[in-house]
Amino acid sequence: MKSIPPPASETSGARPEAVQRLNVSLLASLRALLTVQSVSSAAARLGVVQPAMSRHLAMLRELTGDQLLVRSGSKMILTPRAEALKPVVERVLADMVLICDGGADFAPAEASRNFRLATYDFLPTGFFSDLVRRITSQSPQSTLEIQTIGDRADFVQRLCEGQIDAAITSRMDIPGVLRAVHLLTEPLACIVRRGHRLLQRPTLQNYLAAEHVSSLEQAPGAGAAIDALLAEAGLRLRITVRTQYLGLIPSMLAETDLVFTTGSTLATAMAARFDLRTFAVPTPVRPVSCYLVWHERTQQDRAAVWLREQIGVSASGIRLAEVH
Repeated sequence: MKSIPPPASETSGARPEAVQRLNVSLLASLRALLTVQSVSSAAARLGVVQPAMSRHLAMLRELTGDQLLVRSGSKMILTPRAEALKPVVERVLADMVLICDGGADFAPAEASRNFRLATYDFLPTGFFSDLVRRITSQSPQSTLEIQTIGDRADFVQRLCEGQIDAAITSRMDIPGVLRAVHLLTEPLACIVRRGHRLLQRPTLQNYLAAEHVSSLEQAPGAGAAIDALLAEAGLRLRITVRTQYLGLIPSMLAETDLVFTTGSTLATAMAARFDLRTFAVPTPVRPVSCYLVWHERTQQDRAAVWLREQIGVSASGIRLAEVH
């Protein structure tokens, strides 16, 4: 008795030339033939003429090395090989649909996704709380992982390798492999303790003579961006303390004569929470902007698109503060 070869998925000896000749049209015909077990009915199912379906059956028999359909009395029946191929064909065609439909649908309410966002902590405080509320209310089984952004090479590499879904940066020199959209722009402001001498005479000379605390955040962070904006305006501050930890700055300000320059919305929120005082930078300085960045590979990913939409809505809802 002639042995029946196993399906191609179960053997490592598949003929390369046969695989190359197998196309979507043949797979669709094979599925129709395996489903209705009739050449004429399969042709009608796909809207082709019967001779064309007969040619496809002949090609499939040659490629698989099996008859697939054989006559039994007045009807056609599947061979054991054909029966084994049915789930394989369905799986392959289903995978092809995923390739062509732009990705699987994303239903936030049913999804269980770990969203990873790299950013710095100089964004207005209301942004993060609003983003968390949006994600937890619309996708309660998902989580939001907020990571430090690191230097430029680091966050670009993490985006390229899929380690993070998106990043928020104040840099404008975005590599071509990344996409970016503007999130917000706000003026700078200064924060000091109550009774600080700069509150009485916030002149440029006194501002430059004061001791300042600055962020040790690397190139893409807001701290470095603010330093660059001040330098662009010709301002050289006396930086006596640098720190990576934003949470340490309020207590430093409250107990020393240090000055902290940052975005006006964060400055206003920090001052209200820690009983500090704000004033405007005593000379015209270009405002600071931040951008949402992602890799081209996630441009059409439905879950990543949804995350970016939530970030955009949260950013657009921020009421930017003005300090005079």
